[in-house]
Amino acid sequence: MDLSIIVPIYNVEEYLAECLKSLYKISNLRYEVILVNDGSKDNSYQIMEEFKRLYPKQTVIVNKENGGLSSARNAGLKIAKGKYISFIDSDDFVDTDEFEKFVIEGIKSRVDIAVGNMRYYVPGRIGEPLFRSRLVKDSGVVTGIDFLWRVFQAPKCYREEVVDDIYRKDFLIKNKLFFNCFHLHIFHHCNSSFFIQMCKIQLLSFLLFLLL
Repeated sequence: MDLSIIVPIYNVEEYLAECLKSLYKISNLRYEVILVNDGSKDNSYQIMEEFKRLYPKQTVIVNKENGGLSSARNAGLKIAKGKYISFIDSDDFVDTDEFEKFVIEGIKSRVDIAVGNMRYYVPGRIGEPLFRSRLVKDSGVVTGIDFLWRVFQAPKCYREEVVDDIYRKDFLIKNKLFFNCFHLHIFHHCNSSFFIQMCKIQLLSFLLFLLL
């Protein structure tokens, strides 16, 4: 299997269907979507079940008590079968064509982490791509530390999200890279921890995401 897409879900009935529709349009990859229900109390679970009915072969549902975003991501990672891992937030959506191209190129490059690009979206306005510096965009395949150095040199390039990257699963498991569940915001800093490992990273400038 090429890709496991892990989607933590907690009380996001307003956004969830749009997020999942964008993911299930993928057609040129062997993939699974792991829907982690983190103790939702709204209609999120019913939406998950409907997508499971529509896409039974691609869908895995995990039910757990509420433990937060990091806990939900870890639960999905522990059962993931894909060669690469993607962490998508349930209130975001992807540009399906760009996302597919990104994953395919990331797999071909055989890097530990492939970094994508993204835009922020609010109704009526779409922001500029996050990575705009040539220093970052032209970096090629580099070490994690070199990539961090480059993004810190360029204004407005450092970001804490994991949603615009894909990660080689064996790299995460071998280095025991999971999300810290004991601090509310620690998952924002996990990407830096991932990068600092002895890994190969490449920025692939596909515009993957519209973040709500």
